[in-house]
Amino acid sequence: MLFRIIRVLAGMCFYLLLILPKVQAGEMVVHNGGAVTIKSGSILLMNCNNLTIENGGIFTVGGGVVRQRGKLIVEAGGQYVIESGKVEQCHTFYVIPGAEGKGAVICL
Repeated sequence: MLFRIIRVLAGMCFYLLLILPKVQAGEMVVHNGGAVTIKSGSILLMNCNNLTIENGGIFTVGGGVVRQRGKLIVEAGGQYVIESGKVEQCHTFYVIPGAEGKGAVICL
């Protein structure tokens, strides 16, 4: 009986994994009193979303990697510390059309 219940629950979990839509995280916010540390061997994939550190919040890169970080907003009193590790930012592209139909691409 116990084996049958476990098998049914496992089947339900697998079914839910198949029908649930993929979810992409939005902006990451470190609130007042909150602290986030990316330690050595850890990777935070931000999918080009923004990182906001509010007054009293602390975000520390301590040997890990932050990939595809969007815009960084650090409010007065917030702390953004890179002790070691790597932060890879997303590049923003702007296309400015020219008079002759040729455009210039600016990468920030």
